[in-house]
Amino acid sequence: MPTIAPLPLFSVLIPSYNRPELLVQTIESVLAQSMADLEVIVSDDASPRGSEIASAAGRFANDPRFQFVLQPRNLGWSDNRNALLAAARGEFVLLLGDDDLLPAHALGRLAEHLRSNPDRDLIVFGYEVIDFEGRHCYRRHVPATLTLQVGHGEVWREVFLYDVLPMWAFHPFTLCCRRNRAVAWGYDKRCGIGDDAFFLFRALDSGSRIDVLPDVLFSWRRALTDEKGYINLSSGNAAIDQGRRLIWLLAQQTTWSKPAVKELIGSAEFARHFLGLPRGIADKVAALGRLGTPAALEEAKACWEKLPPTRRWRIGNLCKLNSLRRIGGIRYAYFGFQAALKRSRGRLR
Repeated sequence: MPTIAPLPLFSVLIPSYNRPELLVQTIESVLAQSMADLEVIVSDDASPRGSEIASAAGRFANDPRFQFVLQPRNLGWSDNRNALLAAARGEFVLLLGDDDLLPAHALGRLAEHLRSNPDRDLIVFGYEVIDFEGRHCYRRHVPATLTLQVGHGEVWREVFLYDVLPMWAFHPFTLCCRRNRAVAWGYDKRCGIGDDAFFLFRALDSGSRIDVLPDVLFSWRRALTDEKGYINLSSGNAAIDQGRRLIWLLAQQTTWSKPAVKELIGSAEFARHFLGLPRGIADKVAALGRLGTPAALEEAKACWEKLPPTRRWRIGNLCKLNSLRRIGGIRYAYFGFQAALKRSRGRLR
């Protein structure tokens, strides 16, 4: 009888699109992990350079841990990730951008944490920002392990407000999640590029505990301007604003399990922070969101569409640093100040 391969602990899932050169580096960094209990699945979303990507992936065809899927048609940002979740066999999944890198100890560190905390569903961690050429820019991470869970303190609210968390502590795209939970929450294409934020909303609403590790466990490649045909999807404010608006609209139409989450989603505080609305308009938009009818939501959209950029509300740097202090103490605020200073000096391309 044929032998059945044991299920791996980790499935590292890489949605791919048009980056064959960078993809090779990403795959190499995963296969070089200090622990071997893993599989790597790359799914190219029918990109124009699909044949080049298939050729690049072919370098790893002899490694039994590696699998490559070339989608016959374009699934889109979210559904390509959902297809990867459906193909995964590992107990835990870890999504990784096709231009990002894992240090050799990353999965070993996650395995160590899971051995000590076998009931965890979701683990997130710090990251290093690198530019197109792979040069270090800055790091973002908490100074000590942090727990996010509805009903345990107030820090979980920061994820919904999206001012300092998650990006000042972890990246919402690359996280370690129990596979069956990730499949259940999924990635909703109605959110556009913000589907990873909505994934976190659903995780917290489920009652799951999120452990935020202080370790820097991957390198996120970011380009704010076009670099040899490469640019991040989230590099422009217009794309970020559109994602936030789509998430807010979907959140108003979602049935939330936790009363505290439902209350926050319907609040003016959420509308103000998440959408960048001044107080008076945030009050009106929140009231329309609580009505939740198609007509009310259309009226809410009209409120922000006619708002000139000069009237947009953004949390100030001092408020951000104060939020970091409340979350992780003076040391965390200092880390945030350092990262902001490095970025302002133009070290990020």
